[in-house]
Amino acid sequence: SVTDNNGNSNTCQAIINIVDEIKPTLTCPEDMLVNTEPGECGAYVSLPKAAPFDICGINDLKSRYQAVSADGTPSEAWSSWANDQSGFFSVGFYQIQWRAMDNSDNQGFCSYTLEVRDEEAVAVFSELEIEGETSSYSTPDLPAVTAEANMFSISLHTQLAIQVSPNPFVDETRIQFSLEQAQEVSLAIYNLQGQLVKQLVDGQLDAGEQQQQWDGTDWSGNRLPSGGYLVRLRIEEEVVNKKVLLLHD
Repeated sequence: SVTDNNGNSNTCQAIINIVDEIKPTLTCPEDMLVNTEPGECGAYVSLPKAAPFDICGINDLKSRYQAVSADGTPSEAWSSWANDQSGFFSVGFYQIQWRAMDNSDNQGFCSYTLEVRDEEAVAVFSELEIEGETSSYSTPDLPAVTAEANMFSISLHTQLAIQVSPNPFVDETRIQFSLEQAQEVSLAIYNLQGQLVKQLVDGQLDAGEQQQQWDGTDWSGNRLPSGGYLVRLRIEEEVVNKKVLLLHD
């Protein structure tokens, strides 16, 4: 605003925009090497987060992953962005990418490599008796039965038995078995690639008739694709597997 000696005045104004065009910085964790879990063709991995920084604040932090070859060449498409991609990873190499977004929608990225390595010794089966649709065996620390063995019954004089009904099922199936005494029990669902998709029981149960339900979902409650799955019951050194068929409406 200005006024001359005769009292005449005038004003003007200017608008100043402060624009943030600086991308956030991200510090990613070191590359990870994880061994497969016993009896698994992969491992459940808790992925560490990247550390973001922006002087004006971080509005969003998400990650995604893709399978890659040993030299880093992508072999699959990227997953969708999510807050946490921790979960089951099959044997192989993966690129884990983190994205930070500030309040001005500037984006910064960083990535690291996850390797899931299989160093578990091979298990040998011998003197197996082929019977029918179920597979059962009594031996310590054996891997999950693979797709090639799912259609047979392998019996090594175990008394352990499991019933799954209805089978096939759409909404929910009941898994029944009996315990002569209170025991530590593991009851889990595997896909036909031998990957653990959901743990139903992992602890001590009282003696007597037992019943558990499975609604066809994974660890996160997501509906699994239709197809064959394996119900595996393990009590001490005894393991029995039962194939179950999940159908969709």
